[in-house]
Amino acid sequence: MDLIHEYSSGDSDSDHSAAAAADDAVADLHLFSQNYEEMINHRKQVFCLLQWTPSHATVAKLKRASHRLFTQLPQLQHLQWRPTHESDQIWGYHISLTQNISFPPYRLPQFQARLRHALMDEVAIDPGLIGILPERAASAAKLAAMLGVDNLAKPSVNVPVLPQASYFYRPTTQTSFIALELSQQPVFCQLQKTIEATAKQFEGNVGVTTDDFCFHVTIQYGRGPTSAKWRRDVTAAIRDVDISDIIDDVVVDFDKLVVSTIGTRAADVIPLVAETKPVNPQPPSDTIATRAKSLNLPHHRRVKKGRVGKRQSK
Repeated sequence: MDLIHEYSSGDSDSDHSAAAAADDAVADLHLFSQNYEEMINHRKQVFCLLQWTPSHATVAKLKRASHRLFTQLPQLQHLQWRPTHESDQIWGYHISLTQNISFPPYRLPQFQARLRHALMDEVAIDPGLIGILPERAASAAKLAAMLGVDNLAKPSVNVPVLPQASYFYRPTTQTSFIALELSQQPVFCQLQKTIEATAKQFEGNVGVTTDDFCFHVTIQYGRGPTSAKWRRDVTAAIRDVDISDIIDDVVVDFDKLVVSTIGTRAADVIPLVAETKPVNPQPPSDTIATRAKSLNLPHHRRVKKGRVGKRQSK
């Protein structure tokens, strides 16, 4: 899973590289100790995510954006990169909402059952974010016509990406990430808070969520050695590469929350959008400005240099 607060998005100057290496070693030791403790205590670990299955057209745009980044930032090319749809990630493109949460085995089913009710009772998704994207409507209509059934289009929660890429690094696995951050919608924070509060009711070990927790979708995974200075330079440089003309109309859509059990393929899937809710498909549009307007979504143009997508303090 991909949690921003586990990443390092910038490092100190090269004269601090020894300290950075020590920090990485401490982080690795902490993760090993935590996993060992969970293992000997026979606790089960889960993490919660929102799965995104982009259309072929959207995946093509993500490829084009990645190609431009690799072309304009040749320093990236010494790493071995794999796009998310070709990686070994079980859930493919997704938004991670929590850290790994551990439970006593008998508590996990109780947590999952309670979470369903908590999401229904406590999370109010802005109706303006719910709709059917034009490309989904067109695809569903075509399939329905082939099958001779009613329209199969289903509503989803739709959130635009911010029009620039970000670089992150996870020291515990020495993995680099290229990600697209999401426009910060309260729904993500509501989901996260509800999950963590519910987990604590059932002896869940939640960990600490920092105020700069950032919701995002990883589009490239990189493997290979990096230095503190290299990571700092890439973090700054990647934001200067203009990919807004490629991804300006990319909208992440999801309709369910997944509670995935670590180390297995077991998962509990919780619907977030009522399928019976009548929603009129919107006509196709060429830009995110018109698409966002049709769904009552915020439209984000090119972002100025600097950190974007951070969650505001609670």
